[in-house]
Amino acid sequence: MKQFQNILCFVDASAKSQGALHRAAELAGRNGASLKIVDAIDDTPSWFGMLLKSHGRGFEQQHRSELQSLAESVRSQVKTVTSELLYGRPALAVVREVLQHGFDLVMKDARGTSTHKTLLLGSIDMRLLRNCPCPVWLNAPNRDMTHDVVLAAVDPLADDPEHKDMNQTILQLASSLAMLDNAELHVICAWEARGESMLAGRVTHERLLEYVTESHQTAKHRLAQVLGPIRPRIDQQRVHLRKGEPADVILSYASEIQCDLLVIGSVARGIPGLLMGNTADTVLRQIECSVMTVKPKSFVSPVKLNWT
Repeated sequence: MKQFQNILCFVDASAKSQGALHRAAELAGRNGASLKIVDAIDDTPSWFGMLLKSHGRGFEQQHRSELQSLAESVRSQVKTVTSELLYGRPALAVVREVLQHGFDLVMKDARGTSTHKTLLLGSIDMRLLRNCPCPVWLNAPNRDMTHDVVLAAVDPLADDPEHKDMNQTILQLASSLAMLDNAELHVICAWEARGESMLAGRVTHERLLEYVTESHQTAKHRLAQVLGPIRPRIDQQRVHLRKGEPADVILSYASEIQCDLLVIGSVARGIPGLLMGNTADTVLRQIECSVMTVKPKSFVSPVKLNWT
């Protein structure tokens, strides 16, 4: 995990549970990385007016004090730790902080709006996932500090260089995170014979079967190429290529192995300008475990430093 040297942890300073902070401090400590802890106050007129009316100016100082206390609580683990109260729409304020100071990882506790097991990510989480250029690690609440099972979701059929590169980043991160916790590393991939349902009834059964078999063999070959660099570090019994819609395949397998952390790409393949693909969007709204999202190196955040 040496690639993470400048970690930003976005917290709710007043929350009792700070799972993401504890995990961020552990990661920073092991890597000799710097850690910055931030919370954000929405200072847009309507929100800020309500906050002032309800709490007065004292709530700002209270937030700063709580952030300082959180920094002190992990100072023995982390070589360099700082804290700051940000202003603006929370997700955008965090992304601006990343853009301005070059953070290479953002960590945050997932904050959904339901009592169900799924993360059911809140609007702040989804904006952060869509707009943040660096990896984002959302920690599932009420989970153990360490992970027993890490799952990498890759797309072996990606043709463009940036998504091939993203596959490698996903595998490298998942492998490193698994080693960090001495966890099992699994890889899941989906494949489909495109147009299979359309061809059914229009070609012979034998020809259709031949086409499906060829599609499967192509996916297997592509997957072998993707796995090349990490093959010695993974048990081949934990590599699975399953037929079906990618989101369905990922969610089903994650549940089957009781995944603790899913590493997945979060930009649509082959659709310029789309900030999050359908697969990632569907999976992230239904997954029950912690997630780390990765974007291609070429991704440019639409957030501007001078946004208000």
